[in-house]
Amino acid sequence: MSRLITLVLAMGLACLASHAVAQTAAPVRIGVVGTFSGPTAEAGLSMRQGVRLAVEELNWKGGLADRKIVLVEVDDQNDPDRGEDEAKRIAARGGVDYVIGFTSSAVAMRALQPLQEAGVPVLIAGASDSSLTRLFEPPMHKLNYIFRVAASDLAQADLIVRETIDRQHYKRLGILVESSPYGNAGRDMLRDRLRRRLYAPPFNGKPDDLRAWVRDAEGGMQAPFVAQFQSGQTDMVGLLNQARAAQVDALVVWGQTAETAAIVRTRARMGWNVPIVGGSDLASAAFVKGAGKSGQAVRMPTTLVADPINSRRQEFLLALKRQGGAEAIAALPAAAQGYDAMLLLAAASRQVQSAERNAVRGALESLKAPVFGVITTYQAPFSREDHEAISADMVGIGELQGDRIAYAYRDEVSAIIVGKRIAVGTSQRR
Repeated sequence: MSRLITLVLAMGLACLASHAVAQTAAPVRIGVVGTFSGPTAEAGLSMRQGVRLAVEELNWKGGLADRKIVLVEVDDQNDPDRGEDEAKRIAARGGVDYVIGFTSSAVAMRALQPLQEAGVPVLIAGASDSSLTRLFEPPMHKLNYIFRVAASDLAQADLIVRETIDRQHYKRLGILVESSPYGNAGRDMLRDRLRRRLYAPPFNGKPDDLRAWVRDAEGGMQAPFVAQFQSGQTDMVGLLNQARAAQVDALVVWGQTAETAAIVRTRARMGWNVPIVGGSDLASAAFVKGAGKSGQAVRMPTTLVADPINSRRQEFLLALKRQGGAEAIAALPAAAQGYDAMLLLAAASRQVQSAERNAVRGALESLKAPVFGVITTYQAPFSREDHEAISADMVGIGELQGDRIAYAYRDEVSAIIVGKRIAVGTSQRR
């Protein structure tokens, strides 16, 4: 018996020694890149807090492949030039092993190139431009290092079409877009998704304003009214007068939070109770504060609301608030996306029992075990052809109720949590 005890003790000490050696290995350096200062920092700060929380938990359990995780936090200041320069710096040899981040699509568009060229896997946890995960696809590129854990613009457009056409049956939409590449892309995407949903084939290619849009047994739908507003614009009276004259029965706003809040306030002053649906940026404290009482019932796609509908979310919300306070939950979806991105990275590392980035990149494309995230349960979220973890059916419709964003439809919550992919009229997966 004494020999057996001696053997067990020896084995235990060997394991502890092995673990201690592993813990003294070089740490895994993960860059967290986003806008952490200035007027548009809300989403970036929340995303960073989500990543910090996940890393704190993972380091308590041993890090990645028994190597401690160290964060390298980079403020891109919402400046594409600075973002590109910082990406080049951290992509240099010995800079970082992975990157989680990017809350601005304009910054990401410039910064992803040096990271891709250096073979640094990136998990985007905010920037929504649908092209970002396809910039470096095969066969033009041997390997694609860019992944996303957020609702792309395409997923959001699909949700907006489902909300306005399938659920509310609006007959004429007013599409108000920011005069910028972001706004123009949103306008074209919304019109494309509406055409796909509504046009009875064959589509004859005539301009929208030359024909009615038909399409179901309930009758036709008119082509949408489209108008632009400027970035930073506060006077929205003329814009909304045009939309009202066009007799729209709902507005879809594709722009930044401040300008959308100005549209909402102006609508209220005009006494015009037209419904408004916006983008995912509206699921934030900045919009709730900016819109005020005028924002009641405004809707938007969102990956998360502050509703502890299961123990996983409840624990996350409590830990996040305890760690970062109100700042951490100001843009709650961004915090959840940063947290889940780190969980997926850790799952890929566990699968290959390594923190080597090419091995982990490959594992991300072929994750075998489900990953129980805050947003959803991820089941094979990525493939070689598809680097979008979030599909349209994993995103809910949020609604401003009082001073908080809540789910507009409670019946869709269960499907979101379990990660079940449901057909939504148009396919988000391309």
